[in-house]
Amino acid sequence: MILSVGRLIEKKGLVDLLLACELLRRRGRPFQVEIIGTGPWEGLLKAQAKRLGLTANVNSWCTAARSGSHGLPPRYRLCPSVHNQRQGRPGRHPDGIDGSHG
Repeated sequence: MILSVGRLIEKKGLVDLLLACELLRRRGRPFQVEIIGTGPWEGLLKAQAKRLGLTANVNSWCTAARSGSHGLPPRYRLCPSVHNQRQGRPGRHPDGIDGSHG
C-alpha cells in the first residue's frame, strides 16, 4: 500500500509517484495507491493515472470533506509518516528515522 496525503500540487511529486507506479505495474509487482487530498492538480493526476493504466491500482481520490476529521479516513489516523525531506518537514518512522534536516 502506497499512501499519499496532501495538497494536490506540483511540488508534492505526485506525477513522479504515478510514473513510479507505472513502472511497478509494467514489472508485474502488486501494489495499491491511495491519494488523499484536494488541489488544482486533481484532474491532471486522475488523467495521468488513467493514461498510465493505473485505474485498478489507484483506490481513491478523496477530499478532506469526505474523509473525516483531520482530512484522513479513520483507518489512517494513527499511521506513522515520513515526510519528503525536500519540504523540510520533520516526520517520524516506526524505526525512529525522521525526515528533518541535519
